Amino acid sequence: MDHRAGAHLAELPVEIIYDIVSYLPSLHSLTNLAQTCRYLHAVIFNDNCRIFRAFVQNQFPAVDTPPFWIDAARALTTRSRAFDRRAIIARFVLPPDNARRIGHPRTIRTDHPTLGYRPVIDSYEVWYGFSWSARKEVLVWGAGADLVIRVKDFGRKYLRDANDPERPVDASRRRSSGTPQDCVAWATFNDLHGVDSWDDISGVHLLGSDYSHWTAEEDIIFGRRNGKLVRMYVSVDTGSSKLLKTYVTGGKDLESTDISTGPGPVLAASMGRKSISFFKADAEGDEVHPFATLKTVTHGVASHRCSRLLCNERFAVGSDGETNKITVFGFCPDGVTKLRDLRIDVDDDSRKAKATTIEPLTVTRFSSTNPGNLFLSGWEDSVTSYLDANLPPTNAYPHPDNNHTPHPPSDMGLFPSKDISVFLSNRIQSVAGRAMNRFREPHRYRGPIYTISHPSPSSSTLYIGVEDSVLRLDMVSTDDLAGKNSAWCQRNLDLGLDPHGGPDCRPLELSCYERPFPKDQGRGVRLMMQDSFWTALEEQAGNQSEVVTFRPGW
Repeated sequence: MDHRAGAHLAELPVEIIYDIVSYLPSLHSLTNLAQTCRYLHAVIFNDNCRIFRAFVQNQFPAVDTPPFWIDAARALTTRSRAFDRRAIIARFVLPPDNARRIGHPRTIRTDHPTLGYRPVIDSYEVWYGFSWSARKEVLVWGAGADLVIRVKDFGRKYLRDANDPERPVDASRRRSSGTPQDCVAWATFNDLHGVDSWDDISGVHLLGSDYSHWTAEEDIIFGRRNGKLVRMYVSVDTGSSKLLKTYVTGGKDLESTDISTGPGPVLAASMGRKSISFFKADAEGDEVHPFATLKTVTHGVASHRCSRLLCNERFAVGSDGETNKITVFGFCPDGVTKLRDLRIDVDDDSRKAKATTIEPLTVTRFSSTNPGNLFLSGWEDSVTSYLDANLPPTNAYPHPDNNHTPHPPSDMGLFPSKDISVFLSNRIQSVAGRAMNRFREPHRYRGPIYTISHPSPSSSTLYIGVEDSVLRLDMVSTDDLAGKNSAWCQRNLDLGLDPHGGPDCRPLELSCYERPFPKDQGRGVRLMMQDSFWTALEEQAGNQSEVVTFRPGW
């Protein structure tokens, strides 16, 4: 660049540079700024904590990360770029054959279900050291009547690899399917001997995400369909368990559970069509009784479709289709009080849609509201609405990016309620001891997604619960895995990719049909197919010295 321009940049005060950095849109822009002159390079990289902290907090204000700002910036920008390109690596999560058994040594199934279990999932990620890789990730899901637990220690693995430079980079991944991975501990918990469908786990919650240190025991709340709701310590390392509390639900048919975040969490238990009970999760005593109960109102054979705790003081219940609304309740000394009804402002008066999901939004320093006010709701007619519980009931609108056009009742057969249908190229084999359903093709999965779990706001991995299985979706693109960031991705993301490994190492090839909007009736339905992962990775690695044109990967 011109010498005089560089001289002017070198005269800028450090505070002005910090202010400039806060407006940069990408990490690439920050790197280019550092290469402008020696002065800017020294300011940015000699005081990298302040520079990269400003970048992360301004570009990702809703993401809470540990104070490793350079790695946090790289992790979040890598994930954001992969998400924009729809770069997803999908694989099944398979417990090894020799996973530790905790509880009863043998469980016998007394019924014969014709369909697979519907997994409920929870996970968390916690940093316990002084680097981005010094962290552990815990995943737990209900596999029928069993509770499957996986503890993955990133820090211990890479500390061992650093102390053994002769060890091959991919040695920890050279394994066949069903065998344990290094620094990954598996366990299956079940304290029952004879089980049936009433013993299936219908809700699970890990209470370790607020801790910032290593814990040998996992604090878990889980409930079964028969109404048993307990809190236990389970140690994967020692194979021990300890009952802490029992939450008295007073009946069968525990449909689902929910728990609020932050100190003093509230636990909610939906008891079928009858009621929702609320407990203080940290209440004293071995038996905890509900401090409030909401009797639900249903119409006909339908029940409330969804309910969600918005914070420790509020919760929302979706209507059952009769009144097309979401009702917000609050806790009071006398129990539960109704705060307001929120409706969707649409032009179609005949619309009687059901809310299928409610998700509270994280409150950041830029939010001018309190926790529990802002949330998203998804409806079965593909509307996503953004709601504020403090605004008047009429101020609830469909999301502006949704491009939704209400369908009249006669069009619902032509335009079903799903925007896309996703298919997987293969399906895992049935779990040992479970009879295969002869009515289903064993090598394909075409079915619903039941649950989604995200270990932490900065994690690049999503865990997806499908019938009889759990999938992991890693948001990372092949140019990151094969380019100059490959070493960082391998060290910090630990994807465990191996072309010669088992089904838990091989990425699935995704494809999906995109449903056209009603205005596009003359357009055919497009089949989008993901490029083969290993082929794309080899092409990217072979073209590192060339200019590679951008391809979305579908």
